[in-house]
Amino acid sequence: MANRTLQTSDMPKAVPLHSRAEDNLQFIRDAMEGASSFTSISGIGLVGVGLIGLITCLVQASISETLSIPLWLGALALSFTFSTAMTMNKAKDQGTSLWSAGGKKLLYAFAPAMFVGGIVTLYFLVNPIDAPLPAFWLALYGSAIMTAGAYSIALIRIMGAVFILLGGITFFSPVPENLMMGLGFGGFHFITGIVIWKFHGG
Repeated sequence: MANRTLQTSDMPKAVPLHSRAEDNLQFIRDAMEGASSFTSISGIGLVGVGLIGLITCLVQASISETLSIPLWLGALALSFTFSTAMTMNKAKDQGTSLWSAGGKKLLYAFAPAMFVGGIVTLYFLVNPIDAPLPAFWLALYGSAIMTAGAYSIALIRIMGAVFILLGGITFFSPVPENLMMGLGFGGFHFITGIVIWKFHGG
């Protein structure tokens, strides 16, 4: 039986060792990123949100006892912009991103309750009724924060629970709504931000 000369094209192509190592490392990085939490919430950002909340509370008290929805929505827009920018900066300094796997999980968990809050607010704007809108805001925001906290540090979950508690108190007690808004969106944001700033990297 004639021997067939082995041609170079018949041999399997060798994969460089460094190429396989790079592929394995990338797989490990992707797996770790997918399982990781997002710990780059900015304490400075939350301090800023707290200051905005306190100022808004004081302005609200000076203009009317009736809740000014446009005033608080403006404060929400300013707070969201500032806190997001500061969180993105902190994440960048820590070598990660808000759009990492952990960051996306946090955002996806945060969004539904906030969307419901938007629907409730729109309903109040279109159909003014005698019901405590701040209680809805506090409770729904707390739900959003507590759920998102599953993908962040434990303090965020505690923060969410406190907001839910404040919402419940606002629903069932005669405590002034603006005071509860100031305590939650102002004071507690500020305190939480200071703790994160001091103990969790800024």
